[in-house]
Amino acid sequence: MTAVLGLTTTRHHRVVVADLEARLNQAYVSAELTRRRHDRQLNKERKNYRGRLDHLIKGVVRTRKELAAANGTVRRLAEQLVDEPRPVRVGGRG
Repeated sequence: MTAVLGLTTTRHHRVVVADLEARLNQAYVSAELTRRRHDRQLNKERKNYRGRLDHLIKGVVRTRKELAAANGTVRRLAEQLVDEPRPVRVGGRG
């Protein structure tokens, strides 16, 4: 009778171990798939943010060039105004 009980216990133990191993493998595969999905999402977001940053940097560079050109124009106009003789008004106010 003890041999039968031992055999039944061993079979039950094997079934429990096999079930636990299957559940563990399933949990591992699920976790790995979740990690890969999150990695893909992170890389996609990183690429998106990098593209947006590059676009903004190009805009800043373009604006800086435009401001530098405008500054040069304003300086030349200011120099012309300073160098230009003022007309003398005769009579009237001023």
